[in-house]
Amino acid sequence: MMLSFVVLPIAVAFSAAVGLVRTNLALGLVCACLAVALITLGASRYGSYLSRPRHSPMSLFAVVVLLFPCLWMLLQAIPLPGGWLSNTVWSSASNALGSSVSGSITVDTGATLLAFVQYCAALSTAGVVMVVAFDRRMAELTLYFLTFVAVSAAVLRIVDSLGYLDLAQHNATGDISGTSILAAAGVTLASATEVRLRERLRSRRSGPESRQWAIAGFIAGAIGLAICTLALLIEADIMLIFAGLFGAGVLIGILVVRQWSFGAWGRAGVIAVGAITLLTFLATVQPGRDTGSAMTSSSQNQTVVDRMLSDAPALGSGAGTFESLLPVYREVDHAQSGRAEVAAALITIEMGRTFLWIFILALGGIATIFARGAVTRGRDYIYASAGAGVVVVALILMFTNGGVLTLPASIFVSAVAGLAWSQSRSTIENAALAHSHTGTAEDFYPTENSPEPRMKVALLAGLILIIEAFWLLLPEQHISEVVASPFVDIHSTVSIYQRNSLKEAATIAGVRGDLWAESAFAGTILLLKRSEAVPSSEKGTLGDLTRALRYAPLRSDVWLTFALLAERYRWPNADPKALLKMAYYTGPNETSLIPPRLKATLRLTGGPADPELQDMIKGDISLIFRRLPALKPILANAYKTASTDGRALAERIIGELNPDYLKIIRNQ
Repeated sequence: MMLSFVVLPIAVAFSAAVGLVRTNLALGLVCACLAVALITLGASRYGSYLSRPRHSPMSLFAVVVLLFPCLWMLLQAIPLPGGWLSNTVWSSASNALGSSVSGSITVDTGATLLAFVQYCAALSTAGVVMVVAFDRRMAELTLYFLTFVAVSAAVLRIVDSLGYLDLAQHNATGDISGTSILAAAGVTLASATEVRLRERLRSRRSGPESRQWAIAGFIAGAIGLAICTLALLIEADIMLIFAGLFGAGVLIGILVVRQWSFGAWGRAGVIAVGAITLLTFLATVQPGRDTGSAMTSSSQNQTVVDRMLSDAPALGSGAGTFESLLPVYREVDHAQSGRAEVAAALITIEMGRTFLWIFILALGGIATIFARGAVTRGRDYIYASAGAGVVVVALILMFTNGGVLTLPASIFVSAVAGLAWSQSRSTIENAALAHSHTGTAEDFYPTENSPEPRMKVALLAGLILIIEAFWLLLPEQHISEVVASPFVDIHSTVSIYQRNSLKEAATIAGVRGDLWAESAFAGTILLLKRSEAVPSSEKGTLGDLTRALRYAPLRSDVWLTFALLAERYRWPNADPKALLKMAYYTGPNETSLIPPRLKATLRLTGGPADPELQDMIKGDISLIFRRLPALKPILANAYKTASTDGRALAERIIGELNPDYLKIIRNQ
C-alpha cells in the first residue's frame, strides 16, 4: 500500500505527458492522491519521520528555500492596494473598463495560482516519497519504479521519433518535452539500478531465488539503459545527450570516490574535473542552435524572447504567465508558435532574474547535499547518487529546454529528490530514526509517542492539497471543449447547457480568467443567435467579459469581443474605442484577430479620427500587404462596411501602400 502513494501521482502525471488526460485534470488528481497519502502517512508509524526532522541549520535552511517559491507566487497573485508594485497592464485595463481594478504583480491571476498548485504538488511528492523511502525495501522498489517510468518515456520518444505515434497530436498543450527530460534522467536511474542489482548479486545474504531475480533485473536494467540512450541519440539534441551522460557521469564519479577512498583533496579534484567539463561544453556549444531542440526555432523567435527578457520586471510577470504575455511580443510569422522552450528564460520572465539565480543555487546546493550523503553513507548510497545525477540533469536542461517545468517532469524530478533525500543521511543518522514496520493494521494508527506534531503537519498539507484538488477537479467536470470567440472562429457552436456548465466552472474556479473568457464566448454565441435583445443575457455576458479581464487583462480576444458587443448593443459605461485599443495593445500581431478588429475599427463612428486608432489601422493594413496577402479580400470587405471617415482613412493608407489595389476595391 505504501508504494501506491508513490505510484499513483507519478502515473497520473505521466498520463498527462502522453495526452491521456488534460493537464489541469491530471494536476487535480495528483493533488488528491497526495492529500490521501499525506494524511494516511501522518496517521501511521511512517509519520514519525515527519515529527523527527534532522535538527540542523542545513535542514532549516532547506525548508526555507523550498517554501520560498510558494511565498513568491502568492505575493505575485494577491491584489496590491494602490497599484503598489502591480503590473502596468492593470491600470490600462482599469481605464479601458471605466472602473477600478485591483492590480497585482502577475498579469494572469489564475495562471499564477495554477503554477502555485503545481509547485505544491511537486513539493508534496518529494515529501511523500521521502517518508515512504525511509524504509530500505520501499526505497529499492521506488528506484525500480522511477526507472520504469523513465524507460517508458524513452520508449514513447523513440516510437514518436520513428513516426509511429504523434505525441504532440494527443497532448492538449502540444508540449511533449517533459518526456525527453524523463528519458535523459533515465540514463542515470538505469545506471543506478544496475549498480544496485550488482551489489545484490555480490551480497552473501542473497539466496538462489533472490539471485535469479537480481539477474533478471540486471538484464532488464541494461535494456532500459540502452533504450534511454537510444532515445537521446534519436532525439539528436546534443544538449539533451550531454545532460543525460553527464548525470550518469555524476553517479560514476561518486562510485570512483567511494571505491578509491579519496580524501578531501581527491573529492575536490573530481568535482573540479566535472565542473570544468560542464563549463567547457557549455562554452563551446550554442545551446538550442541546430540541435533539434525546441528552444529556438529561428533567430526571429529568439528576438521575441530577448524582448520579453529585457522588459521582464524585477519581481516577474507572474508564474505561469508566459503564454499570456507571448501575444504582446509575438511576430506575425510566428503567430502559432514561438514558445520559450528554455526554462531559465521562462523563470526570468515569470519570476524575475533574482529568483532564477536563487533557484539555480538551490538546485546546485541540493545536488551537493545528495552527493555528500552518497559519499558518507556506509551502504545504500546509490539512491543519493542517483538523486544528485538527476538534479544535475535538470539543472543543465534548464538552459536548453523548457520541459523541466512541465507537470510530468516536475513531479518525476521531485520524486527522485525525495528518494535521494531520505537516503542521503548517514547510516548512524538513519538508525536513530529507524522503526520496524511490520505491515500490519497497527501501523496505521498513531503511536503514543507524541503523534500531534506529525499529524498537524500532515493534516495541514493534506488540507491544502484537498482544497487545490477541488479547485481544479470541480470545474473540469463542467468543461467538454474550449470555446473560442465567435468573432474569431465563425464555426463556433454552443448549447445553453454547455454555456451554463462553463458559467458554473468559472464560478467555482473564481479567479481563472480563461474559464470566464470561455463562459463569455459561449454567452456571446447564444446572444448573437437571438433575433431580439434579451437584457438578462446581455447583462450576463457583460459580467463574464468583465470578470475575465479583471483576472486576465492580456486576453486580446476578450477585449475585441467586448468592444464589438459594446458597439452592437450600445452598452452604457463601455467605450468601444478604449476597448479596441486594448485589443490592439495585447495582441498586435495575432493573425486571427486582424479581420474582425480591422472591420470593427473602420466601421466605428469616430474611431478613425482617433490618432492612436489611426496608427493601429495603418499597422493592420500594412501587415496585410507585407506579410498576409491572403487577407486582402477581408480588407476589401472591411472597406465596404466602413463608415465615411473609416473609408477615407483606408483609401489614404492603401493609396500610400498599393495604389493599384485601391483602384480595385473602389471598382468592386
